[in-house]
Amino acid sequence: MTIPLVPKEYSCIECNDFRLWHEKNETKTNIDLIIDSASYALAQLFTKLRFKNRRRIDICLYHSNEQAVSCLDRRIPGNMAMAPYSTDKGSLIIVQNAIADPMNADPERMRRIFAHEICHLFVREKSGSTAFLGDGLKDMRVRPWLDEGLAEYLSWLCIGKSNPMLQDSCEYIDNLDDVDRFLNDFTSDKRKLAFYTSSCHVQSLVEEFGINNIFESMTKQSEKGYLPATAFKAPAKSRRV
Repeated sequence: MTIPLVPKEYSCIECNDFRLWHEKNETKTNIDLIIDSASYALAQLFTKLRFKNRRRIDICLYHSNEQAVSCLDRRIPGNMAMAPYSTDKGSLIIVQNAIADPMNADPERMRRIFAHEICHLFVREKSGSTAFLGDGLKDMRVRPWLDEGLAEYLSWLCIGKSNPMLQDSCEYIDNLDDVDRFLNDFTSDKRKLAFYTSSCHVQSLVEEFGINNIFESMTKQSEKGYLPATAFKAPAKSRRV
């Protein structure tokens, strides 16, 4: 069986809610960490969003950063994970071995990372969107700020912690079109700021409307070019840019 972006020589493990692809010589410790982290994140999101995916989920554990860069045909850091595609035929999440970056051996971090990426898959399926790495998100029906902000919010909620980015006063971007643009530009020095802004927006929406109402109506919400004044209260010490 050939899965896009997964090396043909990789082996497959059938899990309850996903399939894990890995190098044949991958250690049991690394495999068990990925299975535990993904299973935990899925269970948390099933409960919090009251949503069960229909699109098949595949997970690929790259054995090294070199292999990840080669398969994805783009340079990414060793700690980076992503959901490079989600279509009616299935979805993929890629993560990297602890050889690529020691942070990938942290169970709590990996649980959060999986919750973030699985949330992207759920958003795409819920909104009827499809995406494939490099397609410019042309078939996404949810704007990037809402997609990323919701994934960030839920990823921290799933491990029972607050997003540390929101605990500090920070500049924020006043124009949501700019936020979308910076989020889609992996080389932008304002990408972190865009994540902060999108996280602030979504947290304010959650406080006002509740997470389930946002998830149920995300397509309608995302079509707006702005938010009602009551839906976003910038931190008092933050500054617009």
